[in-house]
Amino acid sequence: MNNPTIGKDLPKIICVDDDESVLRSLARVLSHHFQVITCTTGAEVVTLLQSHNDIAVILADLRLPDTNGIQLLQTAKKLSPNSIRAILSGQIDIRDMMTAVNQAEIDRFILKPWDNDYLEVQMLEALQTHLLLTEKSQLQHLAITDIVTGLKNHRYFQELLRREIERSKRHSRPLSLIMVDIDHFKKFNDQFGHPEGDKALAMVAQTLTYGLRTVDTVARYGGEEFAIVLPETELLAASEIAERLRKSVEAIQFSDPRKLTISLGATQLRDGENSESIVRRADEALYQSKGKGRNCATFVK
Repeated sequence: MNNPTIGKDLPKIICVDDDESVLRSLARVLSHHFQVITCTTGAEVVTLLQSHNDIAVILADLRLPDTNGIQLLQTAKKLSPNSIRAILSGQIDIRDMMTAVNQAEIDRFILKPWDNDYLEVQMLEALQTHLLLTEKSQLQHLAITDIVTGLKNHRYFQELLRREIERSKRHSRPLSLIMVDIDHFKKFNDQFGHPEGDKALAMVAQTLTYGLRTVDTVARYGGEEFAIVLPETELLAASEIAERLRKSVEAIQFSDPRKLTISLGATQLRDGENSESIVRRADEALYQSKGKGRNCATFVK
């Protein structure tokens, strides 16, 4: 694997071929527009993609020592979906290429020996496509992300909950929901100011996230309230998670003696119900916790 230092501020292209002379030729043609990273095996490419999320283009030979170029780009699609994937080969089966293109596994293919000007134009067009995909992904991310906490927002939560309810019903699997509210948060804001309030929201959000499995989702429901969707989880397990989260937030260390606590309400999906009814019941459980003096969790079947 070769990672040249020149052009390191340019967009990155991975060129993979087991012929070093081919790689040198590609680097000469493309180094004016790209930071060219060369690899001789598919395994090197996979390692790179697992640690780099800024690869613009992957240009692979069809035949590699350890894999097939199309198989490599299938893997690359999963690891780096916004990278443009291209095959460069002198031995192309048109049917295989068309199948790969139709299945969106590769975006374009180029024959060896290549024309330098044609290759350069193709790779610059690929770069523009990559930039458009990246911009689209960023906009999609912003549309479902709460800017203060970095959590998914209310809109995303509602869509996710509906999907998880459908999945739970379809496979007859349990689903639980926890609603969380920061206790006396208005008083905290009034005393320390909104910037400190935003920091506190972010710290609570981070603490809630660290206390969950990867399959769970915590979202900012609104204001100082959060919602946690727990797939494959019965109420007993949800109650244990809620209590663990409560203790974790209570233990947050601020820069001075100020503290925050949370109240929680948890429930499990019932047969035949929808997203509105499970949210309403979890909210009712949450308000029971507030009525008990806050800093506690209530569980409703």
